[in-house]
Amino acid sequence: NQGSITALPGGRVALIAPVVRNEGSVRADAGAAALVAAEAVDVDFGGDGLISLRVNKGAVDALVENQGLVSVGGGVALLSAQAAESLSRAAVNNTGVVEAKGLSERGGRIVLESALVDQSGRLDATGRQGGAVALKGGLLSQTGQIDASGTTDGGRVAMDAQELLQAGRVSANGNGGDVVLKASVSLVQTRDAVISANGDLRGGSVLIGGADKVYV
Repeated sequence: NQGSITALPGGRVALIAPVVRNEGSVRADAGAAALVAAEAVDVDFGGDGLISLRVNKGAVDALVENQGLVSVGGGVALLSAQAAESLSRAAVNNTGVVEAKGLSERGGRIVLESALVDQSGRLDATGRQGGAVALKGGLLSQTGQIDASGTTDGGRVAMDAQELLQAGRVSANGNGGDVVLKASVSLVQTRDAVISANGDLRGGSVLIGGADKVYV
């Protein structure tokens, strides 16, 4: 997609192919947007505001790449790549902007998931109450900016991988916000990286661990 795709408020947009690239804009205010790399997949946009996938057939060298804008205005944004087999590669690369900002209410939900996740862009799930951002991958690199802060209550940022590099800025500011970084093999947080879960009335929590090797 090199143009502009806009759904009606509360609508849904799904881009599904073995390779999905967004260099333009995808908008579904208060709705849902799914960018999925696979050969065959069932996408269920549930009434609860969540997106569930059933991959019938993965793709060889599956790739989802966002260089532009995905905006769901308090809704749900999903970027997912599913490989055809264990020897195939699957990756989600975000160098652009994915936003699920709730201008007057709770921020939405952003999910990036694949065997390889490279997040160097900006993920924004801010709102009066912070939303949720989840990154899931075998190899996960976060060098960009993630914000799930709220003007009242903070949201949640969760990263779960086998090997995780956090070298960017992660915020879940607001009362009770939390950030969780978990890796089963190795976890590296660089010296210049920033994680914050500050609150005016009560602070949030930051958990870094779960790996055989943790470097902070």
